[in-house]
Amino acid sequence: MCKHDLIKLILKRQHYHFKSDEFLNTMCTMRDFCISTFILFIIINNCVAQRGYWGTTINLNETARQSTGKLFRTDSIGSNLTVMHRFSDTLLGKHPNNSLLLASNGKIYGTSIIGGTGGQGTLFEYDLSIDSFKVLVNFGQGVGQFPYGRPHDALIETSPGVLYGVSFNTIFKYIISTNVISHCAAAPSFQSGFRTIQNEISGGLYKASNGLMYGTTLGYSACPFSDPGVGSVFRFNPSNNSFSYIFPFSCSLYNGASPNGNFVEHNGKFYSTTKYGGKDVSSTNPGKGVIFEYNPIANTYTKKFDFNDTLGLWPTQQSLVKANNGRFYGLSSGGNSYQTVGQGFMYGGILYEYDPATDVLTKKHDFQIFLPPKSGVYVPPYPAGDLLMASNGKLYGSTWYGGIFEYDPLLDTLMVTSKNPFINFSQFRYKIFNFKSAFYIFIKV
Repeated sequence: MCKHDLIKLILKRQHYHFKSDEFLNTMCTMRDFCISTFILFIIINNCVAQRGYWGTTINLNETARQSTGKLFRTDSIGSNLTVMHRFSDTLLGKHPNNSLLLASNGKIYGTSIIGGTGGQGTLFEYDLSIDSFKVLVNFGQGVGQFPYGRPHDALIETSPGVLYGVSFNTIFKYIISTNVISHCAAAPSFQSGFRTIQNEISGGLYKASNGLMYGTTLGYSACPFSDPGVGSVFRFNPSNNSFSYIFPFSCSLYNGASPNGNFVEHNGKFYSTTKYGGKDVSSTNPGKGVIFEYNPIANTYTKKFDFNDTLGLWPTQQSLVKANNGRFYGLSSGGNSYQTVGQGFMYGGILYEYDPATDVLTKKHDFQIFLPPKSGVYVPPYPAGDLLMASNGKLYGSTWYGGIFEYDPLLDTLMVTSKNPFINFSQFRYKIFNFKSAFYIFIKV
């Protein structure tokens, strides 16, 4: 297979969005319903009564369950999960699949990807002091709506009361005090042969120490042929709303393709992941993803690690997290030491540690589909989304099937803190194809 065909394969998989993982496609094919819950968490410390973890869930197949998302909270150790709001009204938005933000005013902000009066999602607010949910912005093409595509990925607060976010190819700004949303910039379209292709921003924005914002796109690259879907790094200047492609990915898929994580900064350099590309690229395989480093001063890109079958593949579509020990931690949605079960392949995913000082990646835990587990503690498989670095030095994350887990980097121990209440956990061993409910990303209150 030539590079052109591989990139076409990557583009095809990108358009699946949530169903791009081979396992997810297999699940949806094998059963009448395929339901997945993604949880997006924050940590909140400013209100004793509400202290704990907050997050959201979504269902991928709306016909499989009546619920189309929930806002929930747990206690300070990730247990006693309680639903605080149900996204059951189409006009109030459904499927809140992006990270939550705890703003400086003590309120929670987030987005949904469908519903609202415009049908393309909402930006919402939850007031912790009075337990009140409110839609602030409707995305769509009608009067009074924000007509630049449905929102995706996390909101960020760059200064008190000023939020930035992404909707398809657009960067927007929302002012809390005035309830005004504005269009700031868009990823420019680019020429591919005789066609004009509209690019798409692939992750959230990262505000660097230099005051500028950085991110990645799915399209645009240094490839001199059509469908250059390898990706690029861009820079956004909020002072003048200028958007610049600053580093197009190379045409070699071996260096990584389809960036899918937000940046994390370390010693003035940015680190992130790609979903595809790497050393395992072949005629039938678009690759299993890489960790890469971007140097904004030298404008250089360096591949740091190739994911593989036993050391993780398809890193989850969020960012690495930097722990107190200076190392990065992340999750992969596939690949571990126990990858083959019965017919075909089934990957459980891993929790990994990456040391930027030595470029060494160490697997810390295999998420297994076996009961009892073949080794170590049992945490149900298929991690999704971010890890959270809590103030106690521990990491919190979640899996499609299991619930919330806690990992202690100091003691190298992992445990389940809250089982998923939206599935019959006791039937997991026998109902693996029937249930897929997942947790995603945290905030702490």
